[in-house]
Amino acid sequence: MDYEEILPHIGEFGKYQKIQVMIIIFAIVPYSWFSGCQTFYSMSATHYCRLYAEQIFEINSTLKTCTIPYTSEWASCSRYDVVLPGMSTMNHSIIDCPYTERTIECDHGWVYDRSQFSNTQVMEFDLVCERNWLKQLPKTTSGIGTIIASLVFSVVADRFGKPEDIANAVLFLASSESSYITGQGIVVDGGQTLPEYDVLPES
Repeated sequence: MDYEEILPHIGEFGKYQKIQVMIIIFAIVPYSWFSGCQTFYSMSATHYCRLYAEQIFEINSTLKTCTIPYTSEWASCSRYDVVLPGMSTMNHSIIDCPYTERTIECDHGWVYDRSQFSNTQVMEFDLVCERNWLKQLPKTTSGIGTIIASLVFSVVADRFGKPEDIANAVLFLASSESSYITGQGIVVDGGQTLPEYDVLPES
């Protein structure tokens, strides 16, 4: 006789196991929301270098032509090294463009196309260009946390409430190996309820 044959007699999928399954389900559902939301939180959009605080995204404009390099598409991480005085109040249609081929990195943030997404964590914290890797950081740290939790709690779950431990004790008591044991109560709980003994003082 082995423990597979004993399990039906001591109980298989009972109330305790059902409670465990429900707890796992309640834990998985919020995690799936968190994981799915990260996809939308980290959505990026077309962007280019910002030059002044109230600047808005434009598909084409004289200001954009003067300040953003264009090859097959508009540059998103660099701009021409030009200074346009009075930028916040000037009429963009009459800008006198200073010519230069020297480019620099975006030094005043970025302007984003908000036609599809009004705001994301990428836009909020400028997670583009050299900071692009940061938008995947929450997913990475969440994955690392999942791995660590799986390693830790799988060991814990393997030792608490394991039916095989009870089955092995029953199998031992039902075998000839326990023929010399009588009138004993065997507690199978991994030492959670240790008996108390009076310790006699040393003479």
